[in-house]
Amino acid sequence: MKKFVCLALPMLAASALAQAEDFYLGASLSGTTRGHIAYTDGASKVDQGQSKKGLPYGLYAGYALSKDWAVEAGYRGEAGAATFNLPQNYQMKMHTSAAYLAARGNWALNEDWSLFGKIGIARGEAKAEISGKNAPPAEKFSRTGAYLSVGAAYMAAKGVALEVQLEHTDKLKRDGLVANMDRIALGVKLDF
Repeated sequence: MKKFVCLALPMLAASALAQAEDFYLGASLSGTTRGHIAYTDGASKVDQGQSKKGLPYGLYAGYALSKDWAVEAGYRGEAGAATFNLPQNYQMKMHTSAAYLAARGNWALNEDWSLFGKIGIARGEAKAEISGKNAPPAEKFSRTGAYLSVGAAYMAAKGVALEVQLEHTDKLKRDGLVANMDRIALGVKLDF
């Protein structure tokens, strides 16, 4: 996944240098993750919530092909990890991230407001680490799938837009673990 971002972002940056006015950068934050883990403890089922939460963030760069269309690459990760306390003093930390490459369509409603949609491909990755006596090794799993997003933007100043968007990538699954990467994000986009 890091290779994907390392290749995609420089390609966008290099093409944008030719016409800097068509280049844009953005950053976003989402609400803290809400996860749970279900397991069987003897004869009863236990549904354990998180003891600590990660703070999801996103970074992206794009190149405007026209007034209405752009190509965009981005990375979504978490500051911190979703942490779960398990029986017998074990603790599981879950880190998730995703890199994407997408086409972005923009539809102006008026001078200040616009709607946008993105469609592309994303590579999601999750890492589960269990700590405690005789804990198993960390496990990584990933998936390449669809990336979809819809949102609205408000031009707060010349070249500065405030955005809200709903992002979707395919769920990551492995041996009973499921990481849902869907998020509502608030962010800022800077046009150059």
